[in-house]
Amino acid sequence: LLQIMCLRLLQKNGHRPIVLLGGGTTRIGDPSGKDKTRKILSEEEIEKNIKNIKNILKKFLDNDNPKTKPIFVNNYTWLKNLNYISFLRDIGKHFTINRMLTFDSVKLRLDREQSLSYMEFNYMILQAYDFLELSKKENCVLQIGGSDQWGNIVNGVELIKRYSNKQSYGLTTPLITLATGAKMGKSENGAIWLDEKFLSAYDYWQFWRNTDDRDVVKFLKNFTDIKIEDVSNFYKWTEDNYGDRSFNKCFAAVRTFFEFLIEIENIEMKNPFRKFITKAATPSSIDTITEDEFNKILTAVDTFNPFITLGGKGEKKNMFRPYLKDGFKLFLLTGGRREEVVDLKWSDIFSTPQGVKLFIIDNLKVKRMKKDNKECKKYIGINIDLEDFLIELGMNEKIGTDEYILYPNRTSTTKTIMTDLSRGFSHYKEGAGIKKDISLSNLRKTYLTWHHQVLGDDTGLVSSHSTTQVLEKYYLDPKVLTAVEISALNVRVFGKK
Repeated sequence: LLQIMCLRLLQKNGHRPIVLLGGGTTRIGDPSGKDKTRKILSEEEIEKNIKNIKNILKKFLDNDNPKTKPIFVNNYTWLKNLNYISFLRDIGKHFTINRMLTFDSVKLRLDREQSLSYMEFNYMILQAYDFLELSKKENCVLQIGGSDQWGNIVNGVELIKRYSNKQSYGLTTPLITLATGAKMGKSENGAIWLDEKFLSAYDYWQFWRNTDDRDVVKFLKNFTDIKIEDVSNFYKWTEDNYGDRSFNKCFAAVRTFFEFLIEIENIEMKNPFRKFITKAATPSSIDTITEDEFNKILTAVDTFNPFITLGGKGEKKNMFRPYLKDGFKLFLLTGGRREEVVDLKWSDIFSTPQGVKLFIIDNLKVKRMKKDNKECKKYIGINIDLEDFLIELGMNEKIGTDEYILYPNRTSTTKTIMTDLSRGFSHYKEGAGIKKDISLSNLRKTYLTWHHQVLGDDTGLVSSHSTTQVLEKYYLDPKVLTAVEISALNVRVFGKK
C-alpha cells in the first residue's frame, strides 16, 4: 500500500504512473528478504493474480485523466522472447559477479549457508532490464520500491546509464513495522490484504480502528490524503449521510484524534474540527419488526434469488448461507448482539435452583468498556419461544457439549459469519418486498420491545447488561423467583399466548 500511495501522490502532482506487473519475473521469484526459494506459481495462478492486482490498483489511482491515467505493463511481454545468447552479450556484460555477490539479497543467503539457485541469482539482472525496457518504451525515469529493493533498483539505474547514457532515478520506502516491532509484510502471516477475498472489509476496518496509538501518526502520514481544506467537504458529507447521534459521535472522535496529534505528538497545526456544531439528537427511530415481516424474510431465504451483481463487470455473489434462518431466529429470541449470538454453545446453558434455564456468556461489551481482566458475565433467560427453538436444534441431546449452536460444523470465522448474517438479512429483507429501513439490529430492538411489555422500566437491566443487577434481581435468587422473573422468562415475542 505504501508504494501505491507514492504512485497516488505523484499522479496527483501531474505525473503518470507506470505499474509494472511481474508476469515474467514471478516465474523466477525475487530472493530479497527470503530464506528459501519462493513458491513457483502455475501459469493460471500468475494470470489470475495479475488480473486481481490490476483491479485493486485501479481503485486507488485516477483512471479518468488521459494525461495521468496509469499505464499497466506486464514484463512477460518482453521477457518471454529473450534470446539467451543475445541477452548475455548485450545486457549481461554490464554486470560483474563480484558486485552481484555484495547485494543483501544474495550475500545474506550465502552467509547463512542457505541455497540460492542460479535462477534466483539472475533475478536482479531481469529487474534491471525491466527498468531499461520501461525507459526505452515509456520514457520512465523513476523506479519506486521497498527498501529491500534498493540493490535491484540501483542495478537498473546503472544499466540505463551504461546502455543508453540516460539519467534515471530510484526511490525506496522503508518496510513498515508496527510499534511492537512486527513487520507488515505483503507475504507474512496476518498480512493486511487489499483484496476483500483474502480479508473482509470488516477486518480491514478493524485493523485501522485498532491501530496502536504509537503508530497512528506514522500511518496517518503514509496512508491518507487528509488535507485541511477537505474538512468542510467531510463535514457536509457526514451531515448528509449520518443521523444526529452518529454525526455527533463521528465528529467527537475526529476532534479528539486531532487533539491527540497536537497535544501528544506535538504536531504544529490547528484542529480543524475544534468548533464543529453539535446537532440536537432526536429520539431513536429504530423500528421493530412484525411477525408477518419476519416470516416473509424467512420464506425469502428459501425462494428469493440469492445472487447479487457486483461492480460493472456483472460478477455474481451468492448471499445464501445454510445457517441464515437459524441465525435470524437466534437473534430475535435471545436479543443478543452479533458476536454473542454467533458463538453461543450448548455448554453455555445453565439452570437455576428453580429449574429456569439461561445462557451465561462472557459480556464482551462490558469487558471492553472496563478494560480490565475481571470476569464479566451476561445472563440471557431462555423463555418459552427460545426453548422451543433450541429443542428443534437438538438441545435435549446436545446440552452441555462444547458444540456451537449456530453452524456447528463451521468452516468460517466468527467475523465472517457475523458479516454474512448482516448482509444476508438485508438481501432477503429486500427479497421479501419489505420497504421498512431495518437491519439485523432491529431483531434485538423487537426482542426488547416485547420484554418492555412485562418489565417496564426494568428492561434497561437486561438491555444495558448491568450483570450484577441482572444476576441479583432476575435469575439467580436462591430462594424464590419473583413474579417479574416468572413473567420475564415467559415473555412471548410478538405477544403470542
